[in-house]
Amino acid sequence: MNRHKSGKVLIDEWVPTGEVGVESVQERIVGQNPVINRLHVWFARRPPVASRAAVLASILHPETTREEFLRLLGIPHDRNVVAAAEKLARAKANKVRLKENPFTWERAFKYTPPKPQPDELMESVREWGHRILRLFNPSRKFSYRRDSG
Repeated sequence: MNRHKSGKVLIDEWVPTGEVGVESVQERIVGQNPVINRLHVWFARRPPVASRAAVLASILHPETTREEFLRLLGIPHDRNVVAAAEKLARAKANKVRLKENPFTWERAFKYTPPKPQPDELMESVREWGHRILRLFNPSRKFSYRRDSG
């Protein structure tokens, strides 16, 4: 996951706004989130999917596939998320009750990546960090030490 030779990152090229938008709306559904006065639960909440998408797209290279990006966010890459949202919107507009919920997958805000995924991202994060540090002091060489714990 090295940075592209041009210095660009994924967010410079594209972001799947349809899928991220659908998941953003879904995470606001009543009953899915803790009430505001339960701070002990609120602090454990993961960042909203739109924020996670922006951060992730700012460290991945532009050749990252749509499938990989959605997988890292916890949005199903093998289902048409936008079509499911449109189906539900049409049913609501026509006051039709659907026999089954078109959203049959786990919500992205409940997703915790398996261990290999964060390890894969470390290289991109390190490169991103080097780029930021070089902006402040271009003549210095920086290195990161891997945590021993």
